[in-house]
Amino acid sequence: MAKIHDSFRENPHLTNTHHTCFTLLLDEILQKLNANNFRYVHGLISYSGYTKNTDLFCYLKEQHLKDLRDNKIFFIFDSSTEGYSPTLHVPLFDMLYWNCKEYNVDPKQIMYVSANLKDEETLKTYCCQNNVKPLTVFSFPSFEMVISHDGIDVQDKISNTVSLLEKNYKGKYFSSLSRRNRQYRTTATFLLCQDPFSENGLISHDKIPPPRDLTIWKSYHGISDYSDDTIIKWFNSLPLTIDRNDFDINWALDKSFVKIHNQTIFQIANETEMNDYNGTALFLSEKTFRPISQFQPFVIYGQLGSNYILKELGYRLYDEWFDLSFDSEPDHVLRYKKLLSSVNDVCKQLDRMNKKQQIAWRFKNQELLIHNYQTMHKQQYSRIKLNSLIERIVNDHRSTNQ
Repeated sequence: MAKIHDSFRENPHLTNTHHTCFTLLLDEILQKLNANNFRYVHGLISYSGYTKNTDLFCYLKEQHLKDLRDNKIFFIFDSSTEGYSPTLHVPLFDMLYWNCKEYNVDPKQIMYVSANLKDEETLKTYCCQNNVKPLTVFSFPSFEMVISHDGIDVQDKISNTVSLLEKNYKGKYFSSLSRRNRQYRTTATFLLCQDPFSENGLISHDKIPPPRDLTIWKSYHGISDYSDDTIIKWFNSLPLTIDRNDFDINWALDKSFVKIHNQTIFQIANETEMNDYNGTALFLSEKTFRPISQFQPFVIYGQLGSNYILKELGYRLYDEWFDLSFDSEPDHVLRYKKLLSSVNDVCKQLDRMNKKQQIAWRFKNQELLIHNYQTMHKQQYSRIKLNSLIERIVNDHRSTNQ
């Protein structure tokens, strides 16, 4: 078996797991390539407050540490559910190199895995700046795999989706969901609620504790041009709920989200992060892939380029429904204001339509919607990329031992 189970003693920094999305994908590739000599220990990120010199290898069992030093096994640091910048957000690259130096481990035996699609590019810069050998880095849109596969024929599924919308649609054009009060998501929901077309949306947002200094709070959120009375009035309107008010519970992957897509035309997908940490981070969570699973057009409010990156992953863009030029705006607040302008134009279009036409607008390009649905479930981008990486590692290993 390629994976060495329970390889770490109990510790606050790494979790022993039977499988993650990444190891399932990796084992599939290893079996396909018949790469029996690729063995690895695996630790899942534990959110323990990592520093540059957090010691990970002290928890590795002695034999495994010896094998790692002798280049017989790989160590996989699995951050595949996160999109941290490993240089400007959490110092994960520094930490991994520190462990290599302290324990005399070749960096090429370390595989850093994450859902930050900028990681390979960031590593190249890091290696040049620090004059070090590269780690093995693999980034992929892991949340493609997280959204459940129901096994229903795609034509039957899209027909069923159309029927559910015809049954449940009550004139709310869109949804905009926010469970956690992150800085720019709070700014975004506030700005959305100031626009009259927000009456056409299903909007959720948790309540906000009154700030000690409203002037500082407004400056922090980039909305200093709004009056205190406007801000306080919005505070008093919170929480905004659709059908769930338990904001402390992460129900993001609960299948109950499907009913929201089945009663709206499109979605504003509010991603986890808007700050791209000077171009070192781009992360797509389940928030991006949920509407794809329901054949729903959407716009992403996320990090710079979050909408356009979909094309690089094999998806087709939703530019037939929306003006996506906002996605290139580097200022986070201005990017959302431009997104609102795009959405406002769409709402004006829908205002001129009857219910039947509005539903038809959502499904006007079923070929594209089906393509994106199938792309998500096939995960070809991740499979091809990982297959190429493992082939290279296996071939390099064979060359070294000849």
